[in-house]
Amino acid sequence: MGKKANGNATSQDIKKLRNRLSQQAFRRRRDDLIRELRERADNNHTNESEALGKLRRENTALRKQLAEAHAKLNSLLAGVEALVLNTAPKHEDANNEVSRANSPDDNVSASQPIVDDQPTSADLRPISQNDASE
Repeated sequence: MGKKANGNATSQDIKKLRNRLSQQAFRRRRDDLIRELRERADNNHTNESEALGKLRRENTALRKQLAEAHAKLNSLLAGVEALVLNTAPKHEDANNEVSRANSPDDNVSASQPIVDDQPTSADLRPISQNDASE
């Protein structure tokens, strides 16, 4: 029925053959595209995994540096505080200065307060963001 008696293909047979070939080509292109997209997805996943690992290592290193900087800062603050406490006038020394201020030989009047210009440990602490805004 599909072929003529002389063996030539009918137009319907030619159309079926073209459709079959077109479908095969379409499936081949689709499979190639799917394969390419899967490869790209795998490459992207690998690249992202490597980048994530690198960022995690960098984050760990930065956290370690920050902890070391905090420890050093605390050590320096403790040292400065100790220096301030050791160089600040003792309570007895302050009483002696008051006695000297009351002596008639001095030009300083007894009504003037004794001003302690020595910094305290609170003066040496870093200012945080919360303290700066107040």
